Amino acid sequence: HHGLVEDAAGEEQLADQNGGPRRQADHRLQPGEPDGDGEDEQRVGWTCVSRPLEAEVTFDHNDVFYNAYINLTLRIDAWRFPSSVFKAAFAEAEKKYLTKKGRDKLTKREKEELKVTVGRKLRHQISPTIKTIDLSWNLGDNTVRFWSQSTKSHETLFEIWEKTFPGIELVPAGAYTTAERVELPAPRLKALTEVEPSAF
Repeated sequence: HHGLVEDAAGEEQLADQNGGPRRQADHRLQPGEPDGDGEDEQRVGWTCVSRPLEAEVTFDHNDVFYNAYINLTLRIDAWRFPSSVFKAAFAEAEKKYLTKKGRDKLTKREKEELKVTVGRKLRHQISPTIKTIDLSWNLGDNTVRFWSQSTKSHETLFEIWEKTFPGIELVPAGAYTTAERVELPAPRLKALTEVEPSAF
C-alpha cells in the first residue's frame, strides 16, 4: 500500500508533456559521490520506474508518461560505515598529517577538511546501499501517490519535489483534504477543522 497520497496544487500545471521529462531530467540521479562538499552521505535523484538501478539515468517521454500519469522512482544512494571505522581512519590520517607538518595538533579548519577527505576516501572503498521508492502523479485529479511510510523518505521527497516542480505544492493527504476532494458541504468541512485526533 502507498504511504502517502497528496494533492499537487499550484498555478503551474504539467499539461505540457513535452516539457515535463526535460525538467525532471534536470534532477535525475547523477553518478558519482554524494552531493555537496563530501560531508553528505547520500545522493538523491529521479530514475525510471522500469530501470531504477541504471548507472547513467536517461529519460524519454515513454519513460515518464503513461496516459494521465507521471511515473517516477525516487532513488536514494547512501554510504554508511561504522563510526569506529571512520574514527580509526581519521586517527591514522591525522597522525600522518601532523607528522608531515611537524606539529602535535590540528587547527579547527584542518580537522574539518581532514574529515571530508577521510569520508571521501572511505566512500571510494564501499558501495552505497540503494533505496528506490515509486511515485505516481495523476494529472487528472492532481493526486500524488508515494509508496513509502517513512517520515524521512517523505522529507526527502518534499525537498526534491520543490526543486523539480517549483510552484507546485504537495499537500499531505488527510481527512480535510479528502473531504475537499469529494466536495463535502461547507458546514461539514468547517466541522472537520474542529476535530481532534484520539487514540483507538
